[in-house]
Amino acid sequence: MRDTIFTLLISVITCVLFFTQAAAYDYINMTPEEIEQLKEERHAFYKAKSEHKELSIKRQLVQEGIRLDGNQADYDVRYYGIHISLDFDNETIDAHIDYKIRSVIDGLSSVDLNLHNQLIVDQVFVDGVETGFSHLANILSITTPTSYDQDDELDRP
Repeated sequence: MRDTIFTLLISVITCVLFFTQAAAYDYINMTPEEIEQLKEERHAFYKAKSEHKELSIKRQLVQEGIRLDGNQADYDVRYYGIHISLDFDNETIDAHIDYKIRSVIDGLSSVDLNLHNQLIVDQVFVDGVETGFSHLANILSITTPTSYDQDDELDRP
């Protein structure tokens, strides 16, 4: 019995070592182009895997009745003014958004806007006052400096 377990253990270790070595790459003997190609392939694989997980999480939240749009039913957007400056040399986009929002509830203390995570937000102003925010799961959640009641308007002129 002991010999059988020992033999089985040696077989498992050998298989693990064999398959681990089969997936390993000899970076020393690879050209810079081959290494870059490998990096790009791995990056694409993990990006696709990550996007699939995000979609699965969102589907699960919808099934559980959790809103994915934050509190967007709590206010009406009356106006968006989008001002964009493109810098092709540095490959950047600089932009600011003017808005006017009207609360449809009493006690509105945050505004959740859809904004792709690849866009970086440096600062947020509400009624001329810089305010706190978070940017997760493609939602920019802005904490207002004061609470707004129904029909009150807030803006960023």
